[in-house]
Order: sequence, then structure tokens, then C-alpha cells
Amino acid sequence: MILPIQISPLSAARVFAGLLVLGLLLTGCGSGTDAPDAHGPDEHAAADAHDSDEHGHDEHGAERSEITLASASLASLDLETIEVQERPVGAAQVFPGRVVPVPDQEAMVTSLLAGRIEEVLANEGDRVQQGQPLALVTGPELGDLIAELRHTRADLERQQRLAERGVGIEKNLIEAQTAYDAARQHLRAIGLAPEEVEDLATGAREAPGVYLRAPTNGLILERTATQGGPVAPGQVLFHLADLAPIWVEADVYERDLPQLHEGLGVQVRAAASADRAYGGTVRQILPHVDQERRVATVRIQLPNEGEVLKPGMYATVDVVTASEVQPALPVDAVMTDGARSYVIVAENDSTFRRVNVGAPADAAGYVAVPELPVGTRVVTTGAFQIHSAMSGVEAGHAH
Repeated sequence: MILPIQISPLSAARVFAGLLVLGLLLTGCGSGTDAPDAHGPDEHAAADAHDSDEHGHDEHGAERSEITLASASLASLDLETIEVQERPVGAAQVFPGRVVPVPDQEAMVTSLLAGRIEEVLANEGDRVQQGQPLALVTGPELGDLIAELRHTRADLERQQRLAERGVGIEKNLIEAQTAYDAARQHLRAIGLAPEEVEDLATGAREAPGVYLRAPTNGLILERTATQGGPVAPGQVLFHLADLAPIWVEADVYERDLPQLHEGLGVQVRAAASADRAYGGTVRQILPHVDQERRVATVRIQLPNEGEVLKPGMYATVDVVTASEVQPALPVDAVMTDGARSYVIVAENDSTFRRVNVGAPADAAGYVAVPELPVGTRVVTTGAFQIHSAMSGVEAGHAH
């Protein structure tokens, strides 16, 4: 005989909930290929990201690559390194400027004789030596001056003969000498050499014209002389200059002037070769400020080896001002891939790694690298080839 069991409503509810949980647990169990992985999707993504990260990250989260080179590869690179040092490094200010010749090294060649240009003997771009003839000028005035020279010489010789015979008048002799000296000086003033004047006075030679000569060594920057063309006294026919050393005149706002002084070392970059810096020195700070632009002119002198910098070029002047001592490297040791600046650190003689740094690769002089401890060896020569090997890219050009 089966006795009926009475269940209270509260007990029935508890039993139903237990059966429901048991059903869910049984439904989630299984052993087929459709069973979910014990790892969640987020854990899978993290694992995949770790497996595909070839470079890893340093303790600061900065990307780095590392490579160990074989002895044969190292021998072909001819590596050079430099150590990170503590030195004063400051913020660089940039001032616009323009390249100009040193005033004492440029000259204008003019004719003091009215006439025409018989011959042109030099062109723009020619390098000339002091005294070298550049053009030949002739004109009616030259004939008049030569005639006056010979006339005054003949008068002087006559007065000298009279004086030798004791019948001359001293006043006339002095006047003849003065007139002859003036005639000679006139011809020398228009460009004839002293020996040429003497030969003309005695009739030992005739003058085809006046040779205009280079007053200094230099490069002809401009030529306006045209063969057969007319020429007037004072007309500039050639502009020449010696370009080594050379100046850059920078525009510096008056508020920045207290940070500059004569003898201060600076870096100059020309628009024509912006990837190259030229070392220079502040030569002069002109003592007036432009009333409209509120700038003063600061003259920078550079050796200009190879005469790479040309008058008229635009340039920028980098001046490092307030500085503090911190880990630093020459800017040439810093490379860039277009997005980040980095250096190649030598862990030992064969293992190298890339370390990203915050220093700009286009700065001048020394740059701060607080990311690296003092004494860290950084590759200079051969750094790009090592980075190319890290990236699996053939080295085509250096940064």
C-alpha cells in the first residue's frame, strides 16, 4: 500500500530549483570536438599576441628588437660605438638666417674709364687670383690721358736740362714735376700698373686699353660685363668673393639676445642640405634692433670647407641655451624610422638591441637620452645595417 506523501509549497519550490541546476550542469558537460576551450576568448587573444610579438618590450613598455650576429657578419660591418655620458644638454632654439660673404673678402670690380669693353676674360663661377685680368676696357679718354702723360714728361725733361745748365727756374721745374706726377697718378687710378705707366710715358709701349684686374682671390659671383658693350665710370662689371670662411646672418628676437654672446658655438643647417649640420661661432651681434620686426642681426662665422654654403642660401641657426647635466649622446648616434627615434645598444660584442628614445634625430650637437644609463655602449658606424638585419630589410641607406 502506497501512502501518499504530502509536500509543502516551499519544499516543492526548493526541489524544482535543484533539478533545474542539475539539468544545466548536465547540459554543459560533454566530450566532443564542439566542447569549448577551458581558456576564455580573451585569454586566447592574449596568448596569440604574445606568440606574434617578435620584438618584445622593455621594462618601460618601449618596443625593442634584439639580434646576435655571427663573427663573419661582425667583421664586415666595421662597427664603432660610443658610450652614453653625462654632459650639459639644453633646449635648442632655432633662428632663420641667410648666407652672405664676409665683407672683407668680397669685392666689386668697376671701370673708372668711360669707353667700351674690348674683351671679357672671366665668367661667373670662375675662381680667380688677385691681379688676374678680368676684362679689357678702352676709350677716347685713355688716349687723352696718355698724351697728357707724355707731354708733361717732355716738359719735365726740358726743365731738368735747363736746371743742369744753370739757366732754369726752380719754380718751373717744380711745376713740371707736379704736372707729370699728376698725369701718372691719373693713369694708375684707372687701373694701369706703375710699370705700365712708365713704359707709356717713354713710348716703350702702346696701351691697347685698361685691364680690369681681380683685387682679391675669390669666386666670381656675378658678371655684367658684355664684350663690345659700353661702360661708364663706376659701373660694376664683376662681383667676386672668397667663400671660406663665410657668414650666416641670423635674425634673433630681442628677448633672446641675452642668451647669445660672441664666441658661442652654434649649428647651422642650409635648406639645400637640411640633413647636414655645420659648426660655427657667433662672430658679432649688431648693436641695433629692427624697429618693425624687433630682431637683431647676429653674424655666425663658418669655415665652409669645400665652399658648400653659397651666398644667398637660406639657413637656420640652432643655438643650445639653458642646459642641465644628464645622460647624452651625439645626435649622429640617434636614428629614426620616420615614426620613432631610436638607438642601437651593444649588449656585448655580438648582441645588439634597439631602444626607442625621445631625442629628436634632427637636432644638433648632443641630445639627452634619459632612457639609457650612463656608460651604455651605443653603435654609431654600422647601426643602420644592424637595424636592417633586425627588420629583415636590406640596408639601402643610412639615417
